[in-house]
Amino acid sequence: MDTHVGPEQTRNNAIASGPPIRQLFQDVIADRLPGPRPPQAAMLFDAEVDPYWDDRSFLGDFYNEILHQNTCRPATADGLALVAALAVDDRIFARNRFQAVDLLFRAATVAERRLAKTWPAAPQHTDPDSEARARNAVQVRTPDLLTRRSADCFAVRLALAGLAGVFPTDRTLPALAPRLQPLLGFHIVDTGEETTPVRAEVDAALHGNQQGRVHGGFLVEFADTAIGTAHSTLTGDRCIVHCTNCGNSVAAPDAEPQNAHAKYT
Repeated sequence: MDTHVGPEQTRNNAIASGPPIRQLFQDVIADRLPGPRPPQAAMLFDAEVDPYWDDRSFLGDFYNEILHQNTCRPATADGLALVAALAVDDRIFARNRFQAVDLLFRAATVAERRLAKTWPAAPQHTDPDSEARARNAVQVRTPDLLTRRSADCFAVRLALAGLAGVFPTDRTLPALAPRLQPLLGFHIVDTGEETTPVRAEVDAALHGNQQGRVHGGFLVEFADTAIGTAHSTLTGDRCIVHCTNCGNSVAAPDAEPQNAHAKYT
């Protein structure tokens, strides 16, 4: 018997099983969801495989099958079970766990993000029932996702913090709130009546974008920390946030600290 496998046969076998990331996802889902699976699992287990798939194109097609062009369909809520299973398995690479958590966040906030894009007009072509089911599917899985947060990488922890913000509960926020500020490098300078200054030492590796400036997401969370702390002292009618150095270059060796000062009036 000839036990040698030629290069052409090896190539054919690889095409038949799909790219490596598909095989990895297939193994994880087979272990974690052994019973009936949502229809999107067919992309992992069907014998028919797109011969042009590589890891990147497969991921794009797989995620789009669940959250189609950032919209919820009737089957979206069921497909999120696959994403949640991938997000908590250590066999999945950190970058792919981040993508899974990010997809869960986007599925849970479809309605809010769509409204933000069309405001003040009402969004069109929505499916409120599918959006509500998808949001609920993410919500019931969020506490379990957060139990592994402290052991995960920085990017995944930030993504999980976003989910905790979408679903603030007594179980999620107390665990995250004390950790998020040191994670991003914030510290509260002082707290007075209706006012709070906050300061952060910026670092290009943690806080910079590709242009070498402070990332917008960091600035939003920075301002939110000042607002929330000021609000806890005494609630006024409106809050004004004043930032200094925000948006300046963070890559320079002499980059100055970022400052945010919130005051209720």
